Amino acid sequence: MIAVGLWAFIAIVLGTIYPTAVQKFVVEPNEFSQERPYIRRNIKATRDAFKLSTVDSKDFNFTQDLSPAVVEANLPTINNARLWDPGIIRSTYQTLQALQTYYQINDVDVDRYDINGQITQLMIAARELNSAGLPSSSWVNDHLVYTHGYGGTASPSNVAEADGSPKFVLSDVPAQGKNLPLSKKGAQIYFGESLDGFIITGAKNNEFNYARKGGVDAPTRYRGSDGIPLSNFVRRAAFALTLTDFNIMISGQLNSASKIHVRRDIKDRVKELAPFLDFDSDPYPVISNGRTTWIIDGYTTSDQYPNSQTYSGSGGLSGSYNYVRNSVKATVDAYTGKVKFFVIDSKDPIIQSYQKAFPKLFTAFDQMPTGLKDHLRYPEEIFKLQSDVFSKYHVNESRRFYTGNERWLLSPDPNSVFGIVPTSSRSSNSGRSPEISSTTKRQDPYYLYIRLPGDARESFLILQPFVPVSRDNQQTRLVSFMTAKSDTSDYGRLEAFVMPQGEQILGPVQVAANINKDTEISREITLLDQRGSQVISGNVQLIPVGTSIVYVQPIFTIASQGPNPFPQFQFVAVLVQGKAPVKAETVNAALVKLFGTFGTPEVPTTPSTPTTPSTPTTPSTPTDATISGLLAQATEKFNAANEALRAGDLGTYQQLVGEARDLIAQAQALLEQTSTVASRR
Repeated sequence: MIAVGLWAFIAIVLGTIYPTAVQKFVVEPNEFSQERPYIRRNIKATRDAFKLSTVDSKDFNFTQDLSPAVVEANLPTINNARLWDPGIIRSTYQTLQALQTYYQINDVDVDRYDINGQITQLMIAARELNSAGLPSSSWVNDHLVYTHGYGGTASPSNVAEADGSPKFVLSDVPAQGKNLPLSKKGAQIYFGESLDGFIITGAKNNEFNYARKGGVDAPTRYRGSDGIPLSNFVRRAAFALTLTDFNIMISGQLNSASKIHVRRDIKDRVKELAPFLDFDSDPYPVISNGRTTWIIDGYTTSDQYPNSQTYSGSGGLSGSYNYVRNSVKATVDAYTGKVKFFVIDSKDPIIQSYQKAFPKLFTAFDQMPTGLKDHLRYPEEIFKLQSDVFSKYHVNESRRFYTGNERWLLSPDPNSVFGIVPTSSRSSNSGRSPEISSTTKRQDPYYLYIRLPGDARESFLILQPFVPVSRDNQQTRLVSFMTAKSDTSDYGRLEAFVMPQGEQILGPVQVAANINKDTEISREITLLDQRGSQVISGNVQLIPVGTSIVYVQPIFTIASQGPNPFPQFQFVAVLVQGKAPVKAETVNAALVKLFGTFGTPEVPTTPSTPTTPSTPTTPSTPTDATISGLLAQATEKFNAANEALRAGDLGTYQQLVGEARDLIAQAQALLEQTSTVASRR
């Protein structure tokens, strides 16, 4: 009994009283010096564990004096500024391009493709099967006839048609799109993002492929080598028991050539093969060599990394981790369902262990087809997690980290601050500071095709803006933005651009506030609202142009009445700090309003000769007429160039500007000759 009491006394003293006393009388009086070595270890471990130790932090020497010459030097960046948001355009795609009730657009992704010789940022989606929308539901229809989706749809992210709909480069059934051609097999989507249940191919009846004009069905048969043969009664009985569907065993439509396909959901498919990996929640389709292939990012994670801080992610990274790597790119053929796992981070020790355990499961990254490498994306989910960690751990000096004064936050999402509200509310609230709290939704990162300061060419990357930490969460100025590159040559390269201290550089919420209270833009939104439409504000995008920033926010409307309303693009608001926001049909056109023709020379006018009443005017000479004609042609070329620029046709713009300059040079040469002749008389 005494021994038990002694043990209890020791437990209380050593387990509670002693640690409390040490904290109170030893640590707290000199807390930083006591905790410095632990802080230092935590900083290093956390940065290493989340792959932030290689972030290239650099100063962004911001200037608000954006010049026409800088704009012209960055035209590919301007040309690819996004007008469409993936979340907004999905319902537009669904309404305009699902085409039939048995098709659906589940998700829209951002990627880049070569369109007419120009790398162009596209919105792209697969047209998948919607089993709930079949004309009639029966066992044969559900499992033998309607077996697959068909094709997809894509449109440039930087332009819209005159009616506010996307300008499609891939559309319709059968697929129409010379820039994204699909073969007959490549257009058929047997494996996708939301395909439940099983199908059976090779049955006696044909499968439905698509509806021809006139309502005639186009039949097809699966020609792939994949699928599990139902070649005998025993196999059919086994699947009937496993899937609790005895039609598999008794149906007269099946024969020895029939094959069953299960696990058609691509996320379930990769998870079944590699359950030890975490997979991104946002697969995306790639059209290459006439086929559709899904790419899914795979992650290795741990919560056992020594001294590293634990963070929680979202989507496929929704658990709590203190170590994460984007180690794998999984591909799934949309026709055959064939899965490959390509190791993209061979230095990750966890994936190295899995490679040793399952050598036939993984493939070296250099064996990935070039057509797929060209469409790699640094995944949003790991970038969001890294950005969250970096907002605190960008400070790597112990004392500054301890004080916490330099901590950042992900920028608040302007649309969660202002919301989708009627114009009257916008006007009455325009002078009021937005209400932001610690629970306000933070802005998601977004993909861009831009040239960063110091780079020689454009890159496809993902970007996240930061604002400073403040006690009342009201500090919304921009302090930094972080990027991650996606191109194969520098995949996963993280860069942070830090704004000059003490300067008030607009953050996304401030930009949205300035746009909302602009008189001309508010008037336009009021008119749209009065026509019975709901106004939707798109994402505020921060686009670095040289050492300046162009801010972009597209505006959409949805009709309040009518069948199947969908978002339609109305205009884009563009803001350059120090100037009033402007609106136009494209970002290019908005910048033309601000800067004219981007540094192209003004068309010179022929100097006129003063006349007096006593001196009759001299008729124009043939040379005068030639000069006037050349200048008139140059003016037409410049006007046509600006129209091409507004339409997003950079190649035509540059060609026409060059031709106009040649015409001006000819006119100037003739003018000099005329002046020389006149001086000799």
